[in-house]
Amino acid sequence: MIPILKFVAIPIVTTQLDVSLNDSVQMAYSLCFGDSAFIGGAFQTSAGMYIDSVQNNQGCDSLVYTSLSFYSQIINIDTIYLAFYDSIFLGGAWQNQTGTYLDTLIASNLCDSILITELIMFAGIHDIASLHNYQLIVSPNPVHSQLNILYPIIQTDAKAYIYDVLGKRINESDLNPQSKSIDVSLLSPGTYFVELITSQGNYKCKFTKH
Repeated sequence: MIPILKFVAIPIVTTQLDVSLNDSVQMAYSLCFGDSAFIGGAFQTSAGMYIDSVQNNQGCDSLVYTSLSFYSQIINIDTIYLAFYDSIFLGGAWQNQTGTYLDTLIASNLCDSILITELIMFAGIHDIASLHNYQLIVSPNPVHSQLNILYPIIQTDAKAYIYDVLGKRINESDLNPQSKSIDVSLLSPGTYFVELITSQGNYKCKFTKH
């Protein structure tokens, strides 16, 4: 007898397996002092590196690395002397009383900048002159346009010179008993020094142009 061979077809299944690697994103944020950001599963108030896991469009985990930093708090302290007839806008209102005033400004990084101003009002020239050892006294300081000479009292013709912080002379004015003010309206904002030359002597002080 001749054997009969039977052949059975076995199906072959081909499977293509794609493995998606975890992708990651790196980010960096800088916040203002006192702010917070929700990263790493919580509100963070300290600088550091934080990791979050989110799903990408393929349904796989994607890691987000966030570098968080904070701007330093900016606090400026200033002292302003004003005559009794002057006033200045501080603490949200015009002030003419001695005291300490707080203002919140916006810095160049768009964060809050704190300005603490000690305002000292005086009733007469000699009240403040004694505090300054009879140096030159001007008002208002800071100034916008007209810088008034309060002390010494100008009794004869005098000269006033203004210097920048590098010592360069940038302005010269003639003063007399009828004209005791210096026009500083064209000066750029910043810190300057004024020197007064009189028959009584030479006097100097620093002022701020706003």
